[in-house]
Amino acid sequence: MESVQLYGGALRTVLPSGFIDASLLRPVPDTQEVYVNARQEGKNYGDGLGLNESITVDLLERIESGSDEHALHEHVTEIFDLNGSTKCQIERLSRINSSMYACIAHDVKLVLCIGLIRLPQYGTDVVITINVPEQEVRTGEDLPNGVYAADGLLKTILDRFEVVDGSLFV
Repeated sequence: MESVQLYGGALRTVLPSGFIDASLLRPVPDTQEVYVNARQEGKNYGDGLGLNESITVDLLERIESGSDEHALHEHVTEIFDLNGSTKCQIERLSRINSSMYACIAHDVKLVLCIGLIRLPQYGTDVVITINVPEQEVRTGEDLPNGVYAADGLLKTILDRFEVVDGSLFV
């Protein structure tokens, strides 16, 4: 794992070796930091990930809802709607701490590990998504090993996440 600065150093977390900043390759919206897997086939990184995952950190307006779990569900639903999915299932919902949650969400074609960091003092929800492509999932009991590896990675990213400079949110 490597420490990375996000949004010009205002935020910090860790990412696995072999991921590069997608803004070096294509335009990325100002509210997002996107990292793509640039690993070489045949190299073993020892973390169970494949070669095609991507990681997105997205700063979104805080969803006011009855519970943090409901806010996560709303974010997940919006992500799947934007990807043309009519129905997704949420598996393995975990509360990391009082302001962080993680889950695995999928339909039959799309598998995402999604984390939510609630920052009420800044009116912001940070949504971290790991896309695990080329996986087909029919049920929550049918999750491939790469999905479990991405879920573990997501929890590490959340655990090591920190706000360095709150002026980012002004």
